Amino acid sequence: MHHQVWGILLVLLVGLIEFRYRPESPWAEVLGALFGIGAALALDEFALWLHLEDVYWSEQGQKSIDAVLIAIVVGAALLVGVSPVGDLTAAQEQGFIFTMVFLVTHIGLCILCMLKGKPITGLIGLPVPFFAYVGAIRLAKPTSFWARRWYGPKKMARAEARFAENRSKRMVEGLRDRFSPTTRG
Repeated sequence: MHHQVWGILLVLLVGLIEFRYRPESPWAEVLGALFGIGAALALDEFALWLHLEDVYWSEQGQKSIDAVLIAIVVGAALLVGVSPVGDLTAAQEQGFIFTMVFLVTHIGLCILCMLKGKPITGLIGLPVPFFAYVGAIRLAKPTSFWARRWYGPKKMARAEARFAENRSKRMVEGLRDRFSPTTRG
């Protein structure tokens, strides 16, 4: 069996034990560590989930590295405890409707970033709204769903020119390649 299966089983087992028994410290921390190990084993093979074949050492295997990087961003945001609305009690004082409109708009902009081919910007934009707003306004990557669906030839040419020499793209790809198993000797 592939280690992805053990990771999924470990995550399921830990979740079951936590929900059923709600153990006290130090067992809650032990279960948290086991959950993290299971999630890491499963995310390591994200490309296998996506393609239903072992593509770990190919170009498509890079999706596993992307999934791990996204999990790190979301996990760090949860650990820091950031919220797009700031202090929830202050948001409640401003009114329920205002808060809901803000959250729906904000989450919509994060999804728009992802549709524009910028998943990291969309995820970082969840806890830090500025990134979601900037990512939603800027041009989409030419290979993204958004660009293929909504861009005409002129705007697509602008997007291709912008992303052909994009420094941040090289930086992200360099970071991905640093952790990628395909570039190791």
